Amino acid sequence: VDMQIAVRARQDGKPVIGLETVDDQLGIFAGMSLDEQREFLRGTLEEPDSEAQLRELMTAWRNGDLATLQAALRKGAEESPALFRKLTVDRNRRWMPQIEKMLQDKGNDYLVVTSALHMVGRDGLVEMLRRKGYKIIARRDDFDLDFTTDARPDDIKACLEGWADAIRTQGERFGTIGAKFRGR
Repeated sequence: VDMQIAVRARQDGKPVIGLETVDDQLGIFAGMSLDEQREFLRGTLEEPDSEAQLRELMTAWRNGDLATLQAALRKGAEESPALFRKLTVDRNRRWMPQIEKMLQDKGNDYLVVTSALHMVGRDGLVEMLRRKGYKIIARRDDFDLDFTTDARPDDIKACLEGWADAIRTQGERFGTIGAKFRGR
């Protein structure tokens, strides 16, 4: 999904800014002891059906099934708390200042893309933003999101074309554009 969005952004001439670099990502593992690295590798290789688990997570993400995503998050945290903290919680905390800077930038619009597991749970980005006083509006099983932007309706429609299944323009004269994606 993130690659599809990055390709589309480049096609549209929009900059793609990473929350972290490849070196940052590799540094997570380089900063682990050899025993921790072995544990992570062993756990990855011993997973009975990681492809099925990935399909389940993708389906949960597409359907807005937060319970399944949060269960996967809890499972990861229980299986390897230190690794979970390094891969999820610590990274979320490092990203927050950048995300807040984007939210405070009134001259530009941003789309932040992360894996779904970075969004859910007590230490997920959504809850971290809520605790800092940002208003997050969620509807319909906590999956529909409303965003406030100074972008004009024509700009929003242009961003959604080719991505959304349907674009709703009933509220266009009030500056509101809706979109349906994968049946939602």
